[in-house]
Amino acid sequence: MSNWIEINLPYDKVKYFDDSDIEFPELDDRAKEQLGFNMEDVKELQEKVPSFDSPNYEDFDNALSELNRQLSDEFPERNTEWRNERVRRLLASSNEGLNALGKHLEKRFQLEDWENKQPEFIAYDKEYREKSQFFHDNLKKESFSGLGLNKPGTLIEVKVGDEVKQYLIGHINPICGVCDDCCEFDSRTAIVLRYKVIWSDETN
Repeated sequence: MSNWIEINLPYDKVKYFDDSDIEFPELDDRAKEQLGFNMEDVKELQEKVPSFDSPNYEDFDNALSELNRQLSDEFPERNTEWRNERVRRLLASSNEGLNALGKHLEKRFQLEDWENKQPEFIAYDKEYREKSQFFHDNLKKESFSGLGLNKPGTLIEVKVGDEVKQYLIGHINPICGVCDDCCEFDSRTAIVLRYKVIWSDETN
């Protein structure tokens, strides 16, 4: 058993990465010239895929579920081979909805594969990944759970509003884990004042 450790951090913290300062490259004209289509054309194909309010949506959904089930039996992983085979079967289907989905996905994947090779997109993707990683690395330091301290066997002293209570995190629900699979407090507003390790999986 450890001694009490003062921490004074939120149990959890929710913040969203703002990528508004990272400009997505404009590649539509080049795509149209080199591929014969661009994102606007891909979106038009997507509009032809049955939606929830389409009269034939139930038939489309059932057929798609069956096709996905067949593919899951044949392909243990959803990799490029799975993706390409799925598109091939969609395009070969007699179901109009599946065929429309196949046409949309075929063009979308062709466009994505092409974009991934463009220098501007490679630079954009690098900047996005680096800034996102920096943001999330720092976010982890701003909460009890972000630091990875919300482990079974940890006793926490939590302030919720004006109340201060102690909870022992159990195996069931370490996210807010203090009861049989429920949340005793709002993890976003609760402040962990201090904690101590009563037992751990490594030592138990």
